[in-house]
Amino acid sequence: MLTDLERKREAEQKELQDKRVRQYESEQARDQAARSEQAKQQQQQEERRRQREEKLQKLQEAQREQEERRTARLEEKQRLQQQLTGAFTARQRSNMDKMHSLHKELEAKRLEARVSSDQMKERRRSEVEHKARSKSEKLEGLESDRQKLWELRKNAHREAQKILRTAKAEVQKQAASSRYSVKWLEDQVGRLEADASLGALSQSSSHASLHEA
Repeated sequence: MLTDLERKREAEQKELQDKRVRQYESEQARDQAARSEQAKQQQQQEERRRQREEKLQKLQEAQREQEERRTARLEEKQRLQQQLTGAFTARQRSNMDKMHSLHKELEAKRLEARVSSDQMKERRRSEVEHKARSKSEKLEGLESDRQKLWELRKNAHREAQKILRTAKAEVQKQAASSRYSVKWLEDQVGRLEADASLGALSQSSSHASLHEA
């Protein structure tokens, strides 16, 4: 028969063994859970990578289709342009020739109008200068005539004063001697009338020159 000590030791060993078994099972369960979580994460990563690849593939496919459509549109546009160019080349060349000819004609008319305008301006300027020069010469001549007439009138006035003084002295002399000479007095009066006629003529000539200027 087993003693109490042996039974106790056997019970302790059994308990220890059960504890080890439970610990092993717990560790196995944790490992299994970790492996499951890791597998789940890997599966999620694979799924995300697959989705990214699918999106990238769809995007590349869409870009390729878009590039193909753009290339097709460009080719169609070039084909239409070539057709239009081939169809309208002669007409465009004719229109360009007409436009070039019209441009040359307009340039020639513009140049002719500019030359004519310059000639007209020069002619008007020459006419104005000629008129101004003629008027200036007339004014200078008029001023010279005025100066001469003024000198003539001044000389005539001075001569008349001299004749009057001489006549007055002669009258007084004749009165003192009681001998009168009518002929001498008539000569002096004639001289006065000649001076007066000269003054009137110079005045009328001055007025005529003023009107002409």
